[in-house]
Amino acid sequence: MASKVMNWLDERLGLTTIYRTVLDRKVPKVNWWFTLGSASLFLFLLQGATGIFLTVYYVPSPDHAYDSIQYIMKEVAFGWLIRGIHHWGASLMVLFVFLHMLRTFFMAAYKYPREITWITGVILLLATLVMGFTGYL
Repeated sequence: MASKVMNWLDERLGLTTIYRTVLDRKVPKVNWWFTLGSASLFLFLLQGATGIFLTVYYVPSPDHAYDSIQYIMKEVAFGWLIRGIHHWGASLMVLFVFLHMLRTFFMAAYKYPREITWITGVILLLATLVMGFTGYL
């Protein structure tokens, strides 16, 4: 039954052709350097999640900023851990994005057929820079 439904959908939508065109490409010899993009994305999402948690308790005024940090570190359950993850995640993200950019440049991984992936990475980098410079991360 499931194969009949898949065949019916494939006949009308061309799912097999889309899969072969977009996802079924040969990847060159893979090593740990190829995981830097995924690690950067993971750290970006981690920064967003921990940043949202921290903004719930942080008070951005000169009178209460230090006290709110002390409250996060001492009173909030696992606040010290979330703040530490946010701190180290930011440092690791800068390092991983830099290494990923170097690898992409030196291996010319921004050329065909990966230009869409490269554009996505540039958009993420710009979003990270904007959020970092404006103090949201």
